[in-house]
Amino acid sequence: MIGMELLLPWRAAALLFTPRYRLLPEDPVISMLGRIRAFAGLAMTLGIAVWYGAFADLGLEPLLNSLASTAFLAIPSLLICMGIVVAATRRGGRRAVVWQLRWPVLTLSMFAMVMAALLAFNAGGSNVVMRYDDNIPLNSKVAGGVVGLWFLFFAFRSAYLISQYWFNAVDGHPYLQPLMAVWMAWVLAINTIAFGRNDGGIPSTVALALPVIAGLVTTGFAVAEAVRTRAAIANPRPPAPAPHPAGGPPWSGF
Repeated sequence: MIGMELLLPWRAAALLFTPRYRLLPEDPVISMLGRIRAFAGLAMTLGIAVWYGAFADLGLEPLLNSLASTAFLAIPSLLICMGIVVAATRRGGRRAVVWQLRWPVLTLSMFAMVMAALLAFNAGGSNVVMRYDDNIPLNSKVAGGVVGLWFLFFAFRSAYLISQYWFNAVDGHPYLQPLMAVWMAWVLAINTIAFGRNDGGIPSTVALALPVIAGLVTTGFAVAEAVRTRAAIANPRPPAPAPHPAGGPPWSGF
């Protein structure tokens, strides 16, 4: 069953980067806010790039570079945010919190392995091109094209899910996801402004304003998620009644 899931790149991405061990029942409002937050950030970035022609040669390599940059910044960021969550927890509950945080760490480890596979595939493809120049065998072209297309769909889907769930942070702690979203939004904004190279035709004012606007939008949605999470913790939904067999309610006894 899992093998069939891995054949479809979007299903494989969902298998890796969708939360499965939530401490609270999934809240439809929080899920909607997370989807809007992720979609708004990606749509804003992609829309600006397409408008100014920066993605004229959209392919796997630019997305790989973006994911690699995110991975490089996300690993220490997730550890810092987890440290903040643990420090903010009452002393008696810290051991349980630390144990629960193993799930985001596991997801981040899988992401690192996926990135290693993506980079290895990209390097292998470059070596084949350099070796054969313009005389690449047909079977190599077909195999490389199929695998490259799989990785491209997988990378797009993974980028969306990671920006929505931030390595399944909600599996570790209810507040870790909004905290990670805000932290990464501003870390990426500072990184883009300080070290980004604007060689894609985007005006400098737009290139500077875009990460700041994205950070503000992300912060707004993440704060709304945190407020909703706090309300869910303070007023938990009652458990659903146990199903009873057909023929009436369960027997109440003598």
